[in-house]
Amino acid sequence: MKAVRFQSVIDAAGTPEQHLLWTEPSKDKDLQKALKDQRVMTIHQSAVGTKADYGTVGLDRSAQGQILIFPHSLKAFEGKRVVGVNYDLYAEAPVKAVPTTSRAKTKKRRPKAKSAAAEPPAPKKKAAAKKQPPAKILPFPKPETEEEQEPKAELLEIKRKVRQALKALEQGKQVAAYETLKRLLQ
Repeated sequence: MKAVRFQSVIDAAGTPEQHLLWTEPSKDKDLQKALKDQRVMTIHQSAVGTKADYGTVGLDRSAQGQILIFPHSLKAFEGKRVVGVNYDLYAEAPVKAVPTTSRAKTKKRRPKAKSAAAEPPAPKKKAAAKKQPPAKILPFPKPETEEEQEPKAELLEIKRKVRQALKALEQGKQVAAYETLKRLLQ
């Protein structure tokens, strides 16, 4: 099997996009169209060992790796091994909504138009007294007022004097430390 560089493929066929399989390949319209136009490459990635990643033209379901869709045909590279895969050279997959299971869509029924002489609507029940917030929501603390901030200034002064007393004790001045603490309590 002959080898060709990944950069050469990009030069010839354009910058590919990574394609994510959300459904079976047979049900994926974009992939089926790209396969028909021969614009699909499978990147084989080895999870074990130091074997380098390589690509092959077409869809290989048995391979572990990525699927790339090129803007132009890869027919010229069919049957060749694509080496030197540089993941920085291709665009990431566009984010699309995850397809849901296909269910038969039913038409929504419209309510019948009421005549003008119809009964007035029934009075709505008042909502229960104040709704409680969900348990996962934590309430924010209320901002402090100036009155609540004043004790902080007093607390800072007390701490300053206690530190002064501790410093006096470290210097061996027990009487001075005692006097500072005594004045603090008065």
